[in-house]
Amino acid sequence: MRWSTKAPKKTGWYLVTLKRGIVMPAYRSEHPTGNFTWKELPYNADVIASMRFPKAYKED
Repeated sequence: MRWSTKAPKKTGWYLVTLKRGIVMPAYRSEHPTGNFTWKELPYNADVIASMRFPKAYKED
């Protein structure tokens, strides 16, 4: 998987890197339509890279 420096345009959980070098999970949501915001982040946090969480492993 690769890290993206562009803000994602899909709702869901992401692993994000903040400007201060902190890596943490964050939720990306859309409200209203076309307006995406980060949830679960400290106030005034600057996201510099993000990566969507991989799908969970399922045993067949």
